[in-house]
Amino acid sequence: MVKAATPKEKKLALAYKLSHLILIGIAAAAFLICLHPPKLLGIFGQVGVYGMAVAALPPLLIGVLFRQPSLKLVWAASFLGLAAHFLLFFFGAKLFPNSNLAFANPGVTATLAIIVSIPLALTGSALAGLTSKKTIPLHLEK
Repeated sequence: MVKAATPKEKKLALAYKLSHLILIGIAAAAFLICLHPPKLLGIFGQVGVYGMAVAALPPLLIGVLFRQPSLKLVWAASFLGLAAHFLLFFFGAKLFPNSNLAFANPGVTATLAIIVSIPLALTGSALAGLTSKKTIPLHLEK
């Protein structure tokens, strides 16, 4: 006798199938880009890698320092860092024309994005820890 799938199992099966289709789509796009690569393909890859690092740092840091942090805060800090990185890389020279910073260097924009997102993440987590018994800084836990 076959057991009927629960709604959660059906959602997981659908997500599994969709992930395969998305992977096939990414592979096809990568193949088409490789046929006629743009001149600056390397820099766009580097910008993306720095973007992943910027987006991953707030959740890692909050997860190490706080127990049960707010997921909304973690997502907000990641999104803010990623948005700041890409905005500064693509529009930094236009937004800050008198600046001496090299916004064409993705390392510079990633560093500035981290400087923006990490204080938000840490301050928000600390304030959430003061108002909630769930979010506890690990060094204060007994």
